[in-house]
Amino acid sequence: LPMLCPDETHRILAEFNQPDISFVVDQTIHRVIEEQAARTPGNIAVQYEDNALNYRDFNALCNRLARLLRERGVEKDSRVALMIPRSVEMIAGVIAILKAGAACVPLDIGYPDERNCFIIEDSGARFFLKTPEIKLVHSGDVLDIDYEAGAVKDFSGDNLDVEPDPKDLS
Repeated sequence: LPMLCPDETHRILAEFNQPDISFVVDQTIHRVIEEQAARTPGNIAVQYEDNALNYRDFNALCNRLARLLRERGVEKDSRVALMIPRSVEMIAGVIAILKAGAACVPLDIGYPDERNCFIIEDSGARFFLKTPEIKLVHSGDVLDIDYEAGAVKDFSGDNLDVEPDPKDLS
């Protein structure tokens, strides 16, 4: 037995579910973030627990980290395994990998080391981005990023000139 009359059912299913947002399909997520940082630099871009970054600072962190990745040999269509605990920095890591033109291979801290090693091997990831407390061993290029010590602060926060295409692996 229906609990709603046909008019109410239509209103709930059709009228209330109309998205008012148009999505850009020919642009990369990091370009969207860069444009938002230019429009509303002081607005909150990402937050995890008590740690939040506005668009200006978040975009700059992503750019610095992307430059570090590029300096270490990450290039277009590289695969970078990422194992960083949930945090603002984890999201910055994902965006930085994409800004560097690479594809992100996310690893789960809760998985056994053997499973994460298999994912790295199977994906062909040559680079492994992690924080110092992660002890997973990998034979490729390991990048221990210590955000607190400022490993990425030596790099420019300006947008990169790398122009990944939406059709790229990244």
